[in-house]
Amino acid sequence: MKRKGLVICALAMGAAAMAGAAFGQGANQGLNIAIATGGTGGVYYPLGGGMANVLSKHVPNELQAIAA
Repeated sequence: MKRKGLVICALAMGAAAMAGAAFGQGANQGLNIAIATGGTGGVYYPLGGGMANVLSKHVPNELQAIAA
């Protein structure tokens, strides 16, 4: 139970940091997000690439997501 609370807290802090970064940008600047993935032969590399594509296409305000 204690671990579940820690995970929820970490996710909430991450979301708050991302929101702060998005609102802290100037009106003419885009937002770059790097999605950390594993090696190119792993499962998380194509997953991160797909997430980057979806975010880049469907989130407004010149967001550029990159899988790294």
